[in-house]
This record gives sequence, C-alpha cells and structure tokens, in this order.
Amino acid sequence: LVLKVVAWGFFMDKGSYLRDAWNWLDFVVVVTALISYIPGSSGNLSFFRLFRILRPLRSLNSVPQLKVLVNTVISSVPRLANVTIMMFFCFWIFAIIGITILDGVFYRGCHVEPAPKLRTIEGGSKCWDWKLTGDTRLCGGHYDCKSPSDAKVTVGHCGGHEKDPNEDLRPKFPGGKQGIPWCEGQEPAKIFAETDFVHFDHIGGALLSIFQCMTMEGWTVLMYQ
Repeated sequence: LVLKVVAWGFFMDKGSYLRDAWNWLDFVVVVTALISYIPGSSGNLSFFRLFRILRPLRSLNSVPQLKVLVNTVISSVPRLANVTIMMFFCFWIFAIIGITILDGVFYRGCHVEPAPKLRTIEGGSKCWDWKLTGDTRLCGGHYDCKSPSDAKVTVGHCGGHEKDPNEDLRPKFPGGKQGIPWCEGQEPAKIFAETDFVHFDHIGGALLSIFQCMTMEGWTVLMYQ
C-alpha cells in the first residue's frame, strides 16, 4: 500500500491511489488491520477485526477478469428492481389469499364446554373459564372434536378466539362478556406454539409464512399443521 501511494499519489492527483474505487477496499482492510495492533486497542477497537473478512477480496486487484465479473454483477443489481417488485406483488397476493382462508385457524381448539363459564376465584373476583380437552388437533373444518384419536381425550366442542372470522366458532358468553377478563391460562391461545410466528392472522405473519414456503425450509410442517 505504501509503495502504491508513493508511486501514484494518495488522492489529489489524477490516477492516484484512492481515485480507484477498488483501492478503497484495499485501503480499509490494511488500515483496520494496523489499528488492531495498537497497544490497548483490544477492547475498544476490537470491532475493527470484523473487516478481516474482506481480506480475500483484495485478490480482485490482481485478477482483472475477476474484477470485470464482479463489476458486472454489481451493475446488474439495480436492474433487478422490477423483478423484486413483481416477486413482492406475488407474495402479497398469496398472503391475502392465505389470510382470507386461514385467518384465526390456529386458535381453533376443542373445549370441554360449548361456551365459557363464569367462575368466581379468590378474593371474590370473577373470570371466564373455558378449558381445552387436551386434543392436539385443530378443529373447525372436517374435524369437529366428536371423534378424538386419543381414547383419553373426551369429546369436546370446537371454538376459536373472540374475533374469529367464523362467528359460529367465537366464544359465546352468557349475558355478554361484561368486561370480565379470562381466567389465568384460559384465554383462547394457539394450539401449536410455533404458529406464534408463522401464521396467517395478519399480513406480516402471512408474508413470513409465504417466504418460509418459498425457501422450502420446514414447509411440510406448516402444511400438515
């Protein structure tokens, strides 16, 4: 680096060292490597060591054909904007379809009673109680909680959360909810904990689910759930 600066100049002259953008990378890698050798810099300046991962890129200066290839890839990135917009548009369409069909599905579980019951707890306060049967299957479609696969699980009644798109599956509070809270652990929750992040309850979760299916990572688990 020092020999190049002496021979070409540092910055001011035309054709000097830093006038070439590729030399910026070389300069940053060398300078950050030297900083790490300063006494007492092991703590405050240790983050400069991250720049060491750029060292292999210095070889681009010695292989002109490789520089041409990398420049071509970089220059093609802005032209991918239309492709990115089209891909995001497709994601958005499938996310809307997913929300329309599957909104609230992961909250639908089998309950012991057909409707929540008002219960009085310690201190005289009241809360709504709506226990699950323990059935691990989702309901609301072909399955109606009447034929559990586990003999230890009792026959139940299918129900979802208070804003379920299907009004028949919403909890029906006798006399209305009246502002009374749910008992601890009795508020309708998702049957599978992993669906707290991957679901179709809103556009963000739907886009994440579509992205997971696109990467083909764990999409079969999502499909069977």
